[in-house]
Amino acid sequence: MIYGPEAITLRRLEGLVNGLPLESRTARELGAPKPGGWGNLEELLAGVIDELRISSYYFVKAHSKKGAIVPEPKMVRRPSELTGEDKPKPLKGEALVAALAKKGIGRVRYTPKDA
Repeated sequence: MIYGPEAITLRRLEGLVNGLPLESRTARELGAPKPGGWGNLEELLAGVIDELRISSYYFVKAHSKKGAIVPEPKMVRRPSELTGEDKPKPLKGEALVAALAKKGIGRVRYTPKDA
């Protein structure tokens, strides 16, 4: 069981495990790629920089002469922006249970509904 007397559904287990951040130990144990060295603090700072750039862009655009070309702001590139092949494949159903049991992460007992 996972933290409680009530059994959880396989769908809930999938949601919990596949929703973990890439830097979490469980995600790394299950084969998630390394997050690139950015944590939550760096991500929040990049968000603040993006918002400042956007607000500056709209300020300049609002105070420019009509027809003036104002270049759009460039957002901070994040290492967590993974492309197609780099994205981890979410584990589903019995494959998730098998991966957790193989890595020795917690005790997982799964009984299919039709059993």
